[in-house]
Amino acid sequence: VPVAEYAVTEVYTVSSYLCEEEPPHNPLPENTEFIPSDILRVCVITDQGDTIIQKLEDYKLVQYNEDGTINESFHYVKPDGVSGIAMYDCTKEKPDSDISGSMCLVEAKITKQFFYQPELGIKIEGDTDLRINPEVVQDQSRGRDLQWKDHGLQRKAILNNQETISVDGRTDLRISLSPNVDLFRSSSHFSQMSTLLISGLFAIIIGFCI
Repeated sequence: VPVAEYAVTEVYTVSSYLCEEEPPHNPLPENTEFIPSDILRVCVITDQGDTIIQKLEDYKLVQYNEDGTINESFHYVKPDGVSGIAMYDCTKEKPDSDISGSMCLVEAKITKQFFYQPELGIKIEGDTDLRINPEVVQDQSRGRDLQWKDHGLQRKAILNNQETISVDGRTDLRISLSPNVDLFRSSSHFSQMSTLLISGLFAIIIGFCI
């Protein structure tokens, strides 16, 4: 059976950067260093004005060895749930935009396992459910046959059997860790603070679900 091939005419993607806690969540310097139990805040934004982020589907921190193998990893967001030390809000507006859903704020607590070899740093790897803004789709698809097809982490739209829109919500970001960390001291501090912090995060998450 012959398989029809389509040329990609439009590609929709996202970008990410370290950002501040308070709105408008301005970018932090790329060389910002983190210590154990710090809250890592990342803003994921749409690269095109006619897309929105519906939700965060996958989010993890990975520490790679120099040979590319994984040294440590922690999965904060999976399709079946969110870790108790993470939360996200994908209803934010990115800078210079009035579109709700153009930015997703992700907050996650960095666990101390990554600091045994801080020189390796860590990498954020995630995937968002990136969609064409429904209002835009309604305007652009009039009189055309719009069919969505899933291809792993990418989604493609076939228009009139001719045009293809590729939507890729994947993101990754390199993070630096402070090499001057007393793990024994930070572990003691973590044990004292973790109950309060985790309880607060659960309260916020429950508030979102109601």
